[in-house]
Amino acid sequence: MKRKFILIIVCLVLVISLSFWKIQELNASKTGVDVSQNQIGTEEVRNEQDNIPEEGISLPKIEDKKTSTPIESAKLTLTQESKAEPPSPPSQPPYPISSPSSDRLIKVGDSSEVVISIMGYPNSIERSYNLLTGKAYIYKISGTRSARDFEFSELYLAPDGNMLKVVGWNNNAGNLKITSGEKIPSAPPITLGSSKEDVVKAMGTPVLLDSVDRSWLYTGGSWVKFDTSNKVISWTHKGYLKVSMGEKVASAPPINFDSTVQDVVKAMGTPTSIMTDPLTEHPRSMIYDDSFVVLGNNDRVVSWTNKGNLKVSLGTKDASAPLINFDSTVQDVVKAMGTPISISTNSGDRLWSMAYKNSSVYFDDNGKVSAWLNNGDLKVSLGEKDLNSPGIKIGSSMEETVKAMGTPQQVQGKTAWSYGNSMIFFDDQFKIERIDNKGNIKIDNSSKVMNP
Repeated sequence: MKRKFILIIVCLVLVISLSFWKIQELNASKTGVDVSQNQIGTEEVRNEQDNIPEEGISLPKIEDKKTSTPIESAKLTLTQESKAEPPSPPSQPPYPISSPSSDRLIKVGDSSEVVISIMGYPNSIERSYNLLTGKAYIYKISGTRSARDFEFSELYLAPDGNMLKVVGWNNNAGNLKITSGEKIPSAPPITLGSSKEDVVKAMGTPVLLDSVDRSWLYTGGSWVKFDTSNKVISWTHKGYLKVSMGEKVASAPPINFDSTVQDVVKAMGTPTSIMTDPLTEHPRSMIYDDSFVVLGNNDRVVSWTNKGNLKVSLGTKDASAPLINFDSTVQDVVKAMGTPISISTNSGDRLWSMAYKNSSVYFDDNGKVSAWLNNGDLKVSLGEKDLNSPGIKIGSSMEETVKAMGTPQQVQGKTAWSYGNSMIFFDDQFKIERIDNKGNIKIDNSSKVMNP
């Protein structure tokens, strides 16, 4: 009886102990889940409150995975994204900005903050590179001039210390709030040596301000270019620029090889365009519509192309002048042909050719005729054709060639002559070494003609 009672007591103790252990285990497991959930909730609340992504990278939604804790997973994702290439600038700012101002204008030297306060945030920001400004940021503000053409304007900014500042613009769409200064109607016209301030007073704010090329573009394609000292060295006038180099003088002598810049202005007036040498930044050519005058290193005229409106002269044509040949000088050519419509020089400003309509005469280093191309306009002669000539052969001299064929249409010095489509080549002794006969060369029957 006692044994049964003791056995029952022992069983009851075991049951009570087991039940108490189960209750503790259940409570412990519940407490662990609550702590983990509280940790997760705290982390999510902290991230939600901060809401400031590092370097513009948004944190992904945190998910509880068996392979890693939520916080470890978020750190891993952030590390992987930080190693990637920086994202492109956003099309809209991730922060509110003040409304664009309507009473201010952007000028060169303004910071990017000033630009945004005046124009608002740009449609896009691009990065470019050039030798003068390094990295530059381009603010594009789209605009439409017509229903068919979509255009945009640009503001160019470059680093200046720890800031970005405006160095130029392209107001292609006409919607930029920009200024270089006020136009003054009574301001004098632009001329060579004018300052940027002078240009602004005469012309106002340019449509395009290029700080790299040092040029300003105005309406209708007219532009002004400056040297490194910010002085005007060239322009192209298409009806909009206010420019002047002086007045045309009706009694001024025509332009010739001794003419200076001022002589050209007196003869022709202010050029529609004036170009400069990129190395010396001295005037190199003065353009009058389709004609132009070229200036040499000594700032005197060395060549021109006359389309009919230039006042130029090297002398008058002499009806009794001898025909042009290998001994002819420049003045001999002028006496025989008059003033050429075009003169060309080599890189050293040495006279190279003179053109008369569709024909040209070429000169050597000594100023003597060395070649020509005669398409019926030139008065040239190397001698009379002899109808009794037997013809030419390999080894014939130049004199024998002239007697057989007359004066060649084209002469390439004393090395090759052309008669129509046929050519005759001479060696160093001025003897024929090859004949390319297309059927019009008078050949000596005793010769053997080489036709390659």
